[in-house]
Amino acid sequence: MVRIIGKPDKYYWGILNVSGEGANGPYWIFVLGLTLAVSLLYSAFRVKARIYSYITILLWHLLVLYLVVMGFLQSKDTTIQGQGLHWEFPIWILVLTALLSIVCIVAWIRLEIKNGIHFKINTWQKQNSKMLIISGFLLFLAIYLFSVGDNYNWITSSAIIVTIIQWIFLVESFKPIL
Repeated sequence: MVRIIGKPDKYYWGILNVSGEGANGPYWIFVLGLTLAVSLLYSAFRVKARIYSYITILLWHLLVLYLVVMGFLQSKDTTIQGQGLHWEFPIWILVLTALLSIVCIVAWIRLEIKNGIHFKINTWQKQNSKMLIISGFLLFLAIYLFSVGDNYNWITSSAIIVTIIQWIFLVESFKPIL
């Protein structure tokens, strides 16, 4: 989504049979994914009712599994491409990764329920706000880098790396500070 905002006229995207060019197309799919991801982060670290966290994380991983299995079934030769970082690998690797993730999530949920782990919610701290502000700054930096990059150069690669770091800060901003 950041890439679409930064360079809408040059970015082509597609997932299953849904595709578009920049912001033209059913971009709502990215808004939905972003909403689900932020809900997942919030529920994982800020919601005391753990059942909500379990449902959200399972829905996320089942959605990912569905998308990669459907992509695999459409064409077993399909590849995942990272054009900005110049990498490519077969989609079946994502199928195995998604299955392994679901197995790990189910095992984690079972352990947490079995051991009666009591999740304590800490209040939002100043450090959480700082990390959220840094995440926002990195988001704008990534949008800028995508806008000045030519879609396949070192600037675009930098924008991708900044986006990854931005999401790390976003995740950390929701975590309780002990």
